[in-house]
Amino acid sequence: MKDIVKGWIEGEPYYSLYEVAQKSGALILGNKQNRKITLEHLLEICDSAVSYEGNLILAAVMEIFTSQQGDEQVEKLLKQLGELQKKIKYGLPTRSSVNLYEMGFSDRVLAIELSGLLNKTNDSKKDIAKMLKLDALNVKGIVQKYPDYYNKLLNQYLN
Repeated sequence: MKDIVKGWIEGEPYYSLYEVAQKSGALILGNKQNRKITLEHLLEICDSAVSYEGNLILAAVMEIFTSQQGDEQVEKLLKQLGELQKKIKYGLPTRSSVNLYEMGFSDRVLAIELSGLLNKTNDSKKDIAKMLKLDALNVKGIVQKYPDYYNKLLNQYLN
């Protein structure tokens, strides 16, 4: 499970995570019989157990620290946990890929691919919107491989 969660946060595609689960011999525990993990099981693990339920657990941990707001170290920790929370929620490795996802490029592979065009300093949504305009040719080359929805979304940022 640790390798699956790590791979999820690093933005690994489902098929790679499925291979990790198969190689590890992961089983789904049943009442009468344990079963080999299927791709559907893996999707449920990533989208529900890790993304949703993992986020709830992390939110509960963060809630414990909110009573100590004002302490500089606690504020820094809460910011880092907040970033981790989004990475877990979306299964994305960087702040820029999370921001792209939240800007509407809500395909994990697309968000990661687009974030590869960014400089490491371009983390804010405002900076990302500027980058989309500045590197429009390369961005269009990437986005054209995806459903038309993303091309229309990109055009909104380019205008």
